[in-house]
Amino acid sequence: MPASRMSSRCRSAVTSVFGLRRTLPILALATGLVNAGCQDVEVQPVPAAPFDCGDEGWQSARKNPYRFIAHAAGQIDGHRYTNALEALDLGYASGLRLFEIDLIQTRDGQYVGAHDWDTWRAATGSETSHPTHREFKETLLFGRYQPLDLADLQRWFGARSDAYLVTDKISDFGALLAGFSHRRRLIVEVFSVDAYHRALAQGVLNPMLALIPALSGDGSDKVHELLRTTPVKFVSVPSRSLRQEGPLLAALRRNKTCVYAYTSSDPAFLERNFGERIYGAYTDRWDTRLGGCDAEVCDTY
Repeated sequence: MPASRMSSRCRSAVTSVFGLRRTLPILALATGLVNAGCQDVEVQPVPAAPFDCGDEGWQSARKNPYRFIAHAAGQIDGHRYTNALEALDLGYASGLRLFEIDLIQTRDGQYVGAHDWDTWRAATGSETSHPTHREFKETLLFGRYQPLDLADLQRWFGARSDAYLVTDKISDFGALLAGFSHRRRLIVEVFSVDAYHRALAQGVLNPMLALIPALSGDGSDKVHELLRTTPVKFVSVPSRSLRQEGPLLAALRRNKTCVYAYTSSDPAFLERNFGERIYGAYTDRWDTRLGGCDAEVCDTY
């Protein structure tokens, strides 16, 4: 299977950068290629497992459970970032099968589901700046939602053989794999090329490269070398960066790379971008049975 390239898309990107439809001076052309991120980059073919990320029409895609990742377990009763048991249950009942959980450490070193401690305190009313594991587990979110630790996630995903855990923030891959045994259904977001290689070396089967942090921290040459030499199956990208990174994302999508934008529950945004630039999206609220967002606010941010 031949590797995908960005060169054909780069010509249109250069034109849009300069607003011209005529031959450009050599110096301007070279600058446009750099500014548009249009180096002629090969993309290593990716395997079909754990699921295929090929294209399909919007009417089918909007009901495909692998196109959507429940952001921080998904929104529940208008609350975002809960990482709570009830949010997982609601998302699963709504047809979702990929669930992101933010994993951070309690004061005594246990991994639990929380976006950050400020958000946790706002949701719990706790005056504790950094709780112990026991304090975390004994404190409900918004007075009603059950908090989750790694052992809870092991049990919940163990009981649902078609569900995938997508992690954010955790970089201790050894601790993660020790506490979560469903490796084939684990997708781990990493934020640099070195972290990508380290995750693979430690046994993570499905690392997800956070594209913009990697480009910012490692530089385009190092990221492009990774994409050229390694079958990078999963990539995440901010929704605001889709146009800027369009040529590279188009090459990845032609390669059937699973590119997920964060975060959107807006049907118009998703329909416009599914296919050429992204495969799917992190979403606060989506019901694949209905093929749409059923929350009061369905936005992109």
